Amino acid sequence: MQSQPGQLTTVQNILKGKLGEIVIQYKEILDTLKKVDQFINEAETKVMTVVTKKVTSYSLNLASHFDLMQDKLNICMESMEDMVHFHYSDSNENEKSKRSFLTQQCSSSVSYLLKQKLETLEEKMSSLETHVLAKENNLSSRLYKTEAKQMLMEQILVGNDDVVIQGKADLSKIRQDVDRLASQHEVWRQDLEEFKEKMAALEILRDALNKVNKNVSSRRDLSKKLKELEGDLTQVKSTVAKLDSTSTKQGKIWRYMN
Repeated sequence: MQSQPGQLTTVQNILKGKLGEIVIQYKEILDTLKKVDQFINEAETKVMTVVTKKVTSYSLNLASHFDLMQDKLNICMESMEDMVHFHYSDSNENEKSKRSFLTQQCSSSVSYLLKQKLETLEEKMSSLETHVLAKENNLSSRLYKTEAKQMLMEQILVGNDDVVIQGKADLSKIRQDVDRLASQHEVWRQDLEEFKEKMAALEILRDALNKVNKNVSSRRDLSKKLKELEGDLTQVKSTVAKLDSTSTKQGKIWRYMN
């Protein structure tokens, strides 16, 4: 006996429930992917903003420091020259030589001071470059970690894609099963209709047989009653014959007595 339509409805409800669960999981995966993309974009934006601000700040500070030192050196040189010109006139050659010597000494001193300042500045520059490199390495490390996270997220996305593909395959299989069950349900429905038609034909045949059996029973009753009537008729004939015989004898006796 094939499955009943009620069992088919139960199977369809189970399949619809599983299909709904797959759709919900697919939506959750899409929401997770959107959040991951948003997180990666925000991280990249923050890293680039920090790097740009740090580099710009260090560059501006360094340029300002160089400009300030250049202004101070220019002022120092002008002051030294004014001082030499103030103490010595240009009228005497000896004074010119002394002035030239002093100017040379001042220039040497200023050059030495400038050299020291330049070395100090170079040390600060080196320290600043080291600091900037350390910051860049730190940012590079953070960027590398972010890229690693992004790669991990991409792997997760690929895995989720595999899950989605598998879910689509399962969904397609479920749809095929639903279609197959719907086709089977149609076959069952046709079988049920055919069974109902056969039952109706059997009911008609049963009613006809009941009528035939009823007619047969009636005929048997009539035959039995007919036989009983025939027996009664024979008995009546016998009684009539006896009465006729008795009547004949009485007539003879009556005639004899007269």
